[in-house]
Amino acid sequence: MSARAWIGVTLAAVALSGCGPERPPRPTAEPENPRSTVLDQDKPDECQVLVGEGDDLAAVLADAPAGAVVCVAPGRHAANLDIMRSVTLRGIGAPGAAVLDGGRRGAVIQVMTDDIVVRVEQLTLVDGSAPQGGGVSLGALSRVELEACALSGHVGRQGPGGALFADQGTLVVTRCRVHESRATDGHALAADGIASVSVSDCLLVGEGGPGEALVRVHDGADLTIVRSTLVAEGGAVALHASGTSSRAPEVTISDSVLAGREAIDAPQPFPGKVRVARSILSAATPGAYADQGGTTIGAPGFSGDGDEPYRPRTGSAACGIAQGGEPDLSGRPRPAQGACAGAFEP
Repeated sequence: MSARAWIGVTLAAVALSGCGPERPPRPTAEPENPRSTVLDQDKPDECQVLVGEGDDLAAVLADAPAGAVVCVAPGRHAANLDIMRSVTLRGIGAPGAAVLDGGRRGAVIQVMTDDIVVRVEQLTLVDGSAPQGGGVSLGALSRVELEACALSGHVGRQGPGGALFADQGTLVVTRCRVHESRATDGHALAADGIASVSVSDCLLVGEGGPGEALVRVHDGADLTIVRSTLVAEGGAVALHASGTSSRAPEVTISDSVLAGREAIDAPQPFPGKVRVARSILSAATPGAYADQGGTTIGAPGFSGDGDEPYRPRTGSAACGIAQGGEPDLSGRPRPAQGACAGAFEP
């Protein structure tokens, strides 16, 4: 029987001998589905399955048809999801109100099946723990998209990639915040193997020691960073790139801010390609990247206070050098001309 099937309970009529006429049968009861509510299946862009707090999210996903939009109600939901078919997971309610909690028992979301598309929207992912990629781990030739999500408290126990990890397929991260995650390297993100990773309009913050990086790209992976702010604290570098002549990564950075002990750490001679345009780098090894114009080496000049401590203050070197046209991470409009590099406008 399908997990969504109504559970029919038939109550037999009870005859009371010698106590009057036989009672008529009671009507069949159809209790509410204990795991989800099925909504309109004919509106592909709207919620088709609603998951409430306490529902079994993994079971709902296992039964959902390919391509379904599964909406997650506000509250905290246990989640160690191995997703094997195309699906959209969408948080509803106030921003951040729907939380997927890995409970340090595994990755919050793992995709190891080829040829599927997984979208994750408006959700908070916390406390995942996996060999690599405690928040999201992509190890297949599939596409995973995160939009307007927050990730924190994740652990990569055995390798690079605390919150996010991909060594195959395509990972697209848009308008997300990643912080307070740990791994052997690449505390926020690690791209490896043949993965293609794009980060746009995001804030990535993490702390690590010397020799560690906030973001790590290795081997034949390619990484694009646009309109984002990367802040490595505690002596770590913002971005570390490495590879070989036969398996060399390609990195493209534009309209962004990279801050750390070193913004870009690429061993010299570097077999891959790192291109930077219209960005602020706190420090970088000479020859580690190709400057495509408008890039400055120096302090980005963060405001250092309020609820957005990595917002550039008025007069920051990050301001006036970037291309506009997109709202910043907090929704503020960027000017068409003279926008700030990074995730935020002042």
